[in-house]
Amino acid sequence: MNSYLSEWIVPIDQKTLQYTAWTKYNSIYDAPTVSSNHISSIFEDIDGNIWFWTAGWWVIKYNGTTWLKYTVNDGLSSDSITSIVQDNAWNMWFATADNWATKYDGTIFTKYNTPNLVHPNVVSVHKDSSGNLWFTSFHGLTKYDGTTWTRFNTSNGLPSSTTMQFVEDNSGTLWVWSMSWVLRY
Repeated sequence: MNSYLSEWIVPIDQKTLQYTAWTKYNSIYDAPTVSSNHISSIFEDIDGNIWFWTAGWWVIKYNGTTWLKYTVNDGLSSDSITSIVQDNAWNMWFATADNWATKYDGTIFTKYNTPNLVHPNVVSVHKDSSGNLWFTSFHGLTKYDGTTWTRFNTSNGLPSSTTMQFVEDNSGTLWVWSMSWVLRY
C-alpha cells in the first residue's frame, strides 16, 4: 500500500479550523466506493455534500453517511475529471482532460463538446460572481452564461490559446493565467 496523503480524508471544523476527529478513510480498505489511492481534489456543494474526484477513475459524492460513485457507466463523459463546480441552478459541472464537459442535474448527465466549448480538453471550470461558467483549455477559454456559449482564443483577444486557471478577485476582476502570461478581464 502506498503512503500518500491523498489516502486520508480528515474532517475539519470550519469555525475553529481544528480537526474534529482523525477519521481515516483508506481508499482501498475502509470505503468500498473510494478505491483509488489518488484523490485529485475536493469540492463542497451548496447542500454540504463533499465531492471527490480521483486521478483517472471516477467521481465520489459523500453526503455524511453514504458514499456514491459516478463513472462513465453512469453518464460522465470521461473518468479523467480535472475540476468540479456547481452552477446557480445547483447543477454540478465536471471538466475533463480528454473529452467534453458534463453537467449533472442530480438525475441526468448532459455532455457538452465542440462547438459549445472552444476545445473538448478542459483544464478547469470556474464560476464567477455573476453565475457564468468559465472553461479553460489548451486551445482557448469558453464562457457559458446558462444560455450562450462564448469562445475566446487568439482570433478574438487572447495572447495565446493555452489557458490554465481562472479566478475572480474581490472587485469582480477576472484573471486568467497560462504558462507564459496573465490576463485581466
